[in-house]
Amino acid sequence: MGLDQYLFVEECADEEATEVFYWRKHPNLHGFMTAEWLSLPENEGKSPGDFNCQRLYITAEIVERLDACTRPNAQKGLPPTSGFFFGESDGYYDEQDRKAVEFMRGAVERGQRVYYDSWW
Repeated sequence: MGLDQYLFVEECADEEATEVFYWRKHPNLHGFMTAEWLSLPENEGKSPGDFNCQRLYITAEIVERLDACTRPNAQKGLPPTSGFFFGESDGYYDEQDRKAVEFMRGAVERGQRVYYDSWW
C-alpha cells in the first residue's frame, strides 16, 4: 500500500493514454497536484481525500507553477504533504520532477493532453 503517482499523455481524445512518468510515495508533489485540483471550480467543496484516482489535466499555467516550485534553489518548493502510507519526499525525485516539468511543457505546447493521476 502507498501513494502511487502517474503522468499520462494522450495524443488525442480518442486514443489510449501512455504512462510517461511514475512516482512512488512523493507526497509533496501530490500535495501540489491536490491543491491544483481543489482550485478548479468543479471541485468546489471537495476535500483532498476526494482526489484519489481522479485526473488532473495539466495546463500551461500549472506547468509554470510547478516549474517555479521544482527549480533548484526555489524560494518556495513543493508543499510539505503527509498522509497515511504516503511516505516522505526526500529529494530522490528532484531530477525526475524537472524532467517531468519539461515534458509537460513540451506536450502542452504541442497540444497533447497530459494528466496526473494517483492512487493510494
